[in-house]
Amino acid sequence: MELMRVLLHNRELTEDSGPILCICYTNHALDQFLEHLLDKDITRIIRIGSRSKSKRMDTYSLEDRVKSYDKPLHLKHAIWESSEAWDELSENISELQKALRSNDLPWMQVERYLKKHYPDQWVQLFEQPPSDIDKDDSFTTIQRVIDHKEHGGYLFHRWVRGIDIDEMEIWNKEMLESKDTPWIEKSTNPYALLDDENYDSEEEEEEDLYMYDIPSSDRPLHLLDGDVWEMSMSERDRLLDSWRPQIRDYMMRELNQTLEGAMTIIKQKNDCFDEIRRDLLHNTSVIGITTSGAAKHQDLIKAVAPKIIICEEAGEVIESHILATLSSSTEHLIMIGDHLQLRPQIQTYNLTSDSAIGRHYNLDISLFERLITAKTNPLPSSNLTIQRRMRPEISSLIRNTLYPYLEDGQNVNYPDVSGMGSNLYFMDHSHPVDSKDQYGPQSFSNTFEVKMVEALVHYLMMNGYHHPGDIAILTPYLGQLSKLRACLSGNFVLVMNERDQEQLDMQDSEKENVTNARDGATPVPVVVNIPLKSRLTLQTIDNYQVSELTLVNKCIIFVCDMRLI
Repeated sequence: MELMRVLLHNRELTEDSGPILCICYTNHALDQFLEHLLDKDITRIIRIGSRSKSKRMDTYSLEDRVKSYDKPLHLKHAIWESSEAWDELSENISELQKALRSNDLPWMQVERYLKKHYPDQWVQLFEQPPSDIDKDDSFTTIQRVIDHKEHGGYLFHRWVRGIDIDEMEIWNKEMLESKDTPWIEKSTNPYALLDDENYDSEEEEEEDLYMYDIPSSDRPLHLLDGDVWEMSMSERDRLLDSWRPQIRDYMMRELNQTLEGAMTIIKQKNDCFDEIRRDLLHNTSVIGITTSGAAKHQDLIKAVAPKIIICEEAGEVIESHILATLSSSTEHLIMIGDHLQLRPQIQTYNLTSDSAIGRHYNLDISLFERLITAKTNPLPSSNLTIQRRMRPEISSLIRNTLYPYLEDGQNVNYPDVSGMGSNLYFMDHSHPVDSKDQYGPQSFSNTFEVKMVEALVHYLMMNGYHHPGDIAILTPYLGQLSKLRACLSGNFVLVMNERDQEQLDMQDSEKENVTNARDGATPVPVVVNIPLKSRLTLQTIDNYQVSELTLVNKCIIFVCDMRLI
């Protein structure tokens, strides 16, 4: 923190030095780092990313600043135009996708296709007024004829659905059922009611005598020409099916073009907001971001061109994430970490240095570790020799193995743990591990250890360790963490790291979906009333050191079979 104050002080004396970029491995560590700056009255801070759990950082987030930014007129106009164009394109995309999924042919696509390839049929289906009419609703039908384009393919829909044929059949049925009315057979023109401009009541009485000849032919495709309204339903379906492949090809091409246009609009809109983000970042003192966020927003960071970059917990950061933050403007890279502790987490074992294949890649070796441990020309480094956290009984374990020059600070002489014969001890047992579960082949669990830990926690609480953060339970395995959570959650409030919680929730969600799909059951949430003072810290060892409760834990229970490590 003092280093940051020195850099910021010198930055004020240097022109065009730009903001200082601070990157951390986790959101929690980043929030803590930036909160410490706020405690030192360093307030010109912007945090990039939306996964902050700190209420203090809400007003310092980049997106919050973007919303309150006083945009110039040209940006307001460009954003408005992009939004309008996006709304129109998204509606077209939705309609095309819906039509392609349902195998329907939108009348607009059919009209374009027929107008280009079959102009005669286009005129009949999209230009000529329909001559079918409901005798009792002539005005309404004529109005539809006049406005058929405004009603969106009115003629085409009547033809496809055979509405005209249905109306002729209804008319003929009514004539047949009218025993007292003589009738004569009428030709296949069912639209004579609209043909005579001098239509009057006498002619209406005469027209009532006509019967329509319903189209019932079944001609092959190559004979389907002429008047489309004289085709039977089977012929109409056959003709429509012949148009379908090419029309769907047109729709696919139009969909691809529309998607390309949408991507262009999104880019234009993002460019407008990126201009705002760049302006905000250029005028701040400290930019905070996680390592994964830095890799994601690489272009934005390069545009800001910070000259000073500070990386916290650099030993846990994948080398590619560090490289993603560097640019031609970088003049000073400060990496803070410990190359003897946790390495970057690589999900694929064959890419780690412990694997026979992975040792050719070493993706779990950070840039920080590689530069310090290089056999030739190692990077100069400064080591801290005083530790202010561990009891001497614990620090002596690593002093004799990893840190020969490690000294204990004056504040590590804690009181002895109540109710225990020793502040540090190891327990051995012969109970076998459980069978493998859904947490993978590299994860282990042991039910005996879970029950033992539950009993030990109750015992420690009876000895006065019942305040939040007094007891921490650590395990290296996700499977064991899951069983500990299931066992302890009924009696205690568990405080877990966000990464552990996300991994457990992901696995549990997958298992729950499989179970519900098989049993057809919906899980019912259980509400348990637990005293707030009965609070435990439960984490995997990989995530423990980033917890804000590390310094206040009075009892730490490490659950692990050393033979499996």
